[in-house]
Amino acid sequence: MDDLFIIGVERRIHECREECLLRIGFVKSSAYPNLYIKVVNNEPVIILLYVDDLFITGVERRIPKCKKMSAIEFEMKDLVLMHYYLGLEVWKNPREIYLG
Repeated sequence: MDDLFIIGVERRIHECREECLLRIGFVKSSAYPNLYIKVVNNEPVIILLYVDDLFITGVERRIPKCKKMSAIEFEMKDLVLMHYYLGLEVWKNPREIYLG
């Protein structure tokens, strides 16, 4: 995965999250109910829902389109690259993302 983004969304996401994410091509994980995955040409984009936030990670060139498609469905504020969230520091090197 190239980057990890955090996106703030309105509460409406809880009302239509599954329907909206499925409509834009994501598949709901059978292992974790708030995890959605979309793969295009073997390049994944992963969305994790947490309260009112979307965490988006995946192949860097796929993320802008994912954000654009999500913005059609949800009122969003792009909080860009995540550096700190819920008491965890987030940092990355070219090949990995670390939580500490």
